[in-house]
Amino acid sequence: MSGHKPWAEIRHEHSSDRTPEPDPPIPPLTPFYAAWWYLHDHLMFRDEIGASRFATEMWVHVARVNPETDSVDDDDTKNTKVEIWLEAGPYEAEYGQCSHDYHLDCGGGTYEKAIIALAANVRARYGDSGEKPPQE
Repeated sequence: MSGHKPWAEIRHEHSSDRTPEPDPPIPPLTPFYAAWWYLHDHLMFRDEIGASRFATEMWVHVARVNPETDSVDDDDTKNTKVEIWLEAGPYEAEYGQCSHDYHLDCGGGTYEKAIIALAANVRARYGDSGEKPPQE
């Protein structure tokens, strides 16, 4: 050990003889942060006791696609672009897990972009109330 005290300890020792420093500003919300918590808190992912099942039941797949077509090519050497694909669906109490609503399937070039796309799909299909759309 170097013998140096941690900053929190030093700050506490000298707090009575100087004006306390303000906490650092909270960074502004990012679209990813807002989308994540929108999904986490959405009623469609709530189980019988009100716990969110979003993060534990969302399906995540890392895929490679052809950047010219944005599709998986039969010639694997052309699949050089990485995408994150997500699948999700509402919690189904009868089965004790979330279902798969293919209307929500989406992806993006990064995990953050895929989450933002999923939040947009959830809002478009289920709204903020979490009510299921009519059966198709």
